[in-house]
Amino acid sequence: MNDNIEWIFFDVGSTLVDEINAFHMQIKNTIEGTNISFDTFYEKIEELLLDGKPGYRGACEYYQLARKPWVSDREELYKDTIEVLDYLKNKYKLGIIANQLLGLSKRLERQGILHYFDVIVSSAEEGIEKPDLRIFELALSRSGCSPQQAIMIGDRIDNDIEPAKKCNMHTVWIQRNQEMKDSNHLADYKILNLKELFKIL
Repeated sequence: MNDNIEWIFFDVGSTLVDEINAFHMQIKNTIEGTNISFDTFYEKIEELLLDGKPGYRGACEYYQLARKPWVSDREELYKDTIEVLDYLKNKYKLGIIANQLLGLSKRLERQGILHYFDVIVSSAEEGIEKPDLRIFELALSRSGCSPQQAIMIGDRIDNDIEPAKKCNMHTVWIQRNQEMKDSNHLADYKILNLKELFKIL
């Protein structure tokens, strides 16, 4: 990795925070009272994500169902999140660029990781959401670093990797066992878990 890197920006969901239990609850709440099974709805989400399309929102539109609120109290940190943040904080400035509900800082504080981050840019607070390039540009402006001095780490090619690359940031895709049909837009690096960042940074 480039020796000039000064800042590392993270997505939150499925990057630092395991949202699978919250996601499953959202799906269950969405299909409640219908004849659509959990597996059928989940498979539609995966199919849409494979094509680089919005998963949950797209599945709701496909089945003409109302989207249900996110259940944030079911979120939890990945087991390696704090270890990796401890390591990186000694070498870099850390930031967040995320599509999140209002109150992200409070949730990060509750999870015990708020103090690691010098800049937090969240879609709900800013009124801009990824993949809009302006949310990345805002984070870079607040950090005072150039795109070439920054890395974006996220689990979504469409929301994290492609827009960050358009902003000339370095990129790391945390795959989390996801696949995509189009391999032409992969990140500079691909990892399966946060601890693999030790090999890069």
